[in-house]
Amino acid sequence: MLLLTLPYPPSTNHLYVRTRAGRVSLSARAHAYRATARQAATQHGHHTPYETTVAVFVDVYRPRRTGDLDNTLKAICDSLNGIAWIDDSQVVQITANRYDDPAAPRVTIAIIPLEVHHDTPAAHSRRYRTRPRRQAH
Repeated sequence: MLLLTLPYPPSTNHLYVRTRAGRVSLSARAHAYRATARQAATQHGHHTPYETTVAVFVDVYRPRRTGDLDNTLKAICDSLNGIAWIDDSQVVQITANRYDDPAAPRVTIAIIPLEVHHDTPAAHSRRYRTRPRRQAH
């Protein structure tokens, strides 16, 4: 299990920027937040992303009474790609709570690696299949 405390993430409106070539790229704020997430994970002894499916438990302490919880989750999950897990498609369960704490806005996260559950969509994807499917004749 990985336990992290991160600063409150930037708004999803500030995660991506359009380049002069018309491509979409991570913003400087998104890169800085991702670096903070990587540093926090490393300080807790987590050096290799989980390869299995994971459950994520999040407590969001926001600085003011604005902002959607789901947008905050998107910023958090995207920032942990390649750090806590390989890709956020590995997240098969999210439990999230939102609180207001203007004095100390932050996010606390518990990430628990799971065995592949056969009743989840990830269990049926090719990425997490443990044995090949039988070929139809």
